[in-house]
Amino acid sequence: MNEKEWDIFFLELRRDKEMATTEVAEAINVSEEELVKWEDGTKLPEMDQVQPLADFYGVTVNELLRGERYSLDESAPSEHDVTQNVLEYANNNMSEQFKHTRREWLIAITGVLAFVIVACLIIDFLSVNAITWSGIASVSILFA
Repeated sequence: MNEKEWDIFFLELRRDKEMATTEVAEAINVSEEELVKWEDGTKLPEMDQVQPLADFYGVTVNELLRGERYSLDESAPSEHDVTQNVLEYANNNMSEQFKHTRREWLIAITGVLAFVIVACLIIDFLSVNAITWSGIASVSILFA
């Protein structure tokens, strides 16, 4: 399953229930913003949210993770298939969390470095009443 299949399926499930995002979000106890992110594919639900979602929409966890319902002529999935879908989903979810966390760290580090550069330039300016690109300011800029 890829995220695109999942988000389309998730949107279809909500539309089949003929419910607005605010109604569904309230019913499954998440924010509407979170629900919209799931439906547009920018974020996947946490693993502990999958079973309540499946119950709410009346599908199995495996169908939810597959991103499609089983057809009437399709046999029940094997335990291996279910496990494979759960592991694939968990891997996709962890990958998204890692990307998000990495982005937050890069923003934080960039902010700290910018602050250090500005602080060094201010200290340089206050100490000699001019920006001389002293060693501290130069090193901090090079480091950044």
